[in-house]
Amino acid sequence: MPGTVFISRQLPQEALDLARARAEVRANLEDRRLGKAELAARLADAEGRRLHAVELINILDKHFLTRPRAEWEEILSRDRRA
Repeated sequence: MPGTVFISRQLPQEALDLARARAEVRANLEDRRLGKAELAARLADAEGRRLHAVELINILDKHFLTRPRAEWEEILSRDRRA
């Protein structure tokens, strides 16, 4: 099997079947959005981060949009020098 995907929201059964035909699927079958604490728990180790990469990228993207790129470059380069 090519990989594992985590589906964080309910999808129609046809979509789940399609995903399962192409990868190992771990799915949140509840009809609710995962809270930040729940998602963080699933991202606690390397395997969790790999499985939830899309959600993690979305969270980081939203955070990085809170400041201009130049400001982030300064913050991140300052952190490397420390």
